[in-house]
Amino acid sequence: MLKSYTALRRQREEFRQRLVNLIINKDDDQPIDIDEIPSAKKGKCYVLALVPRRLMVWEETLAKSLEDVREDFMSAMKKSIIDFVLQDPSFVKSLSEGESASRKELKEIGNSFRPCFDTGKLKMERNLNVINPCLSVLLDLWYTKYR
Repeated sequence: MLKSYTALRRQREEFRQRLVNLIINKDDDQPIDIDEIPSAKKGKCYVLALVPRRLMVWEETLAKSLEDVREDFMSAMKKSIIDFVLQDPSFVKSLSEGESASRKELKEIGNSFRPCFDTGKLKMERNLNVINPCLSVLLDLWYTKYR
């Protein structure tokens, strides 16, 4: 049986409303403990690995900071779920469509920059994590953007 356009829209709107209500409402009966989520445990370990040993002495401050990170993580996850559900599929742009301006520029230049590029890349790979462990994220972004 074919449904009318307005019926489909109403059904989708009701689904979105139920989802938003589920995310906004806090269930006191069965709270979700973030430590039970495997990826959250892994993320917590990664965050703790970035904290220098000399700062591990302040356990109370560290616990408060981890709680802030946990709350930010849960908030970001809820927001991303809502954004995903509420997005209009007709406006979604595929990641494979088009090229970034940086890649177009590299194609126009050609390979004349390649030796300088390779030495810079090698130097950055060797020394980047020595300066700051957080910059490894920047290196990953660089790989995805310019590779």
